[in-house]
Amino acid sequence: MRTTIQFLVCAFVASFAITTSAHEDSTTLGSGFGIGYQIQQYQQDFGISLTTTSPLVGSDIQLGLRLRGGMMFFELAQDSSTKRPRYFNAQLGVVGYSKALAEGIRLYGEGGAIMLFPSETFSSASSEIGAYALFGFEFYMSENLCYLLEVGGVGIGATADKIPLKPIYSNGLSLAAGVRYVF
Repeated sequence: MRTTIQFLVCAFVASFAITTSAHEDSTTLGSGFGIGYQIQQYQQDFGISLTTTSPLVGSDIQLGLRLRGGMMFFELAQDSSTKRPRYFNAQLGVVGYSKALAEGIRLYGEGGAIMLFPSETFSSASSEIGAYALFGFEFYMSENLCYLLEVGGVGIGATADKIPLKPIYSNGLSLAAGVRYVF
């Protein structure tokens, strides 16, 4: 768990450093309140999530808060079939945006806390707490609408203790793609 937390801290610091290296003369995009939808993969679990982003503050580096709620599907192989019991997560993080890297393209780094609410099908825990960090790109299609791609890591150490071998879940590599609308 300590190594995972160290990795996530390093990833967040690196992503924040990258956001500060944007061109000084480029404009900023999407500083208002944002809502979004994305599909994601945490380790081997597929999911969907809704996000809200606070209005951003700052000029050179813009900072905001992001709240994300998701429904994940645990891949469970049992009796020669695959079941996918669902579980939920909530994330609260700080996001740091660069100025536009090119016209309509912006980079951001995000990190914070994540809480899982596992299914009784595979876990005896009612909740699990950990951390996450990620890098993201926004590609603006209009002044208010962007597509996004994210790559990062999740560190929780949650185990499916009701399943033989007690596999971990929602831990490790995270990938996401989605859309965000900024008011």
